[in-house]
Amino acid sequence: MKPSLFFLLLLLLTACGISNSATSTTNGDPCANGPAEGGCGTECTLNPAICADGFFCGGDGLCTAQCNESKGAMCSNAQRCTSDGRCVATSQPASDSGVNSTECVDELLVLIRDFQSSHPDFEIDLNAKGISQGLLEKNIVTASLDSNRKPVFNTTEAPFVTVENQASFDQWFRNVDSVNQAIEKTLPLTRGTDGALTYDSDSFFPIDGEGFGNTQGQSHNYHFTMELHSKFSYKGGEVFTFQGDDDLFLFINGKLAIDLGGVHAEETDTADMDALASSLGIEIGNTYDLDLFFAERHTTESNFRIETSIECIVSEDDVF
Repeated sequence: MKPSLFFLLLLLLTACGISNSATSTTNGDPCANGPAEGGCGTECTLNPAICADGFFCGGDGLCTAQCNESKGAMCSNAQRCTSDGRCVATSQPASDSGVNSTECVDELLVLIRDFQSSHPDFEIDLNAKGISQGLLEKNIVTASLDSNRKPVFNTTEAPFVTVENQASFDQWFRNVDSVNQAIEKTLPLTRGTDGALTYDSDSFFPIDGEGFGNTQGQSHNYHFTMELHSKFSYKGGEVFTFQGDDDLFLFINGKLAIDLGGVHAEETDTADMDALASSLGIEIGNTYDLDLFFAERHTTESNFRIETSIECIVSEDDVF
């Protein structure tokens, strides 16, 4: 063997951790315990199997996480990407990693859709329906979200007093040309001395002067829906409380946890994670989706308060 070729081979073996250097692992594979991206240089082009479970050998020769958008690695439609770059089934929690504390937010990204009062589900003439004080109407949505993490109209319980039909409801949380206008906003959270995260407004009009403009004859824009998508690590003992009007649907792990539908005065409900753990399908130590859907459908009040003991919430901006 020529000396130059010998030294080149030795250099390659050393870079891959095969030599007995201080940087090698016990099995001689520096990628075996889950490398940072590119942590093994270009060695995987010589031995693709050396990339750890959950990683693949990219076209640039670097060990790459399964779902890494910048490198063109995406999960299938039936999967989602966890915070550590693994593709898991949509219904499967990322139980071994939890949420990354560096991703915890102090404001929640929300998508608001503005509607006009002419929509059949907004500014309903309740008096004509024999209702003078509003109506709390449960079971408008089914107990589970659909595959796109959207609420499903409950055709089994229909008809409803405050919702015309499935077609009208399906427009609430989907972009529909000429029917609604989508506007992104953030809700700033305040952490109390007890650690609870809170957002509180007794005059909740986040899109005044935007979208279709303020409601005719009013100083505010009263007709809108709002959705937010996030995830959290369930540690035990968490609660989530909503107080306000009108509709509020909270889903944990894709399961309905708070149901305050209808056009009504201020209502309050609390989701106790421990008490609901069985019906929600959640276990301590795992990470779950938290999806919230809200609608402001009638003049002249708009109240919105959320409070939770969840320690860390991570916003998701790719679900809307």
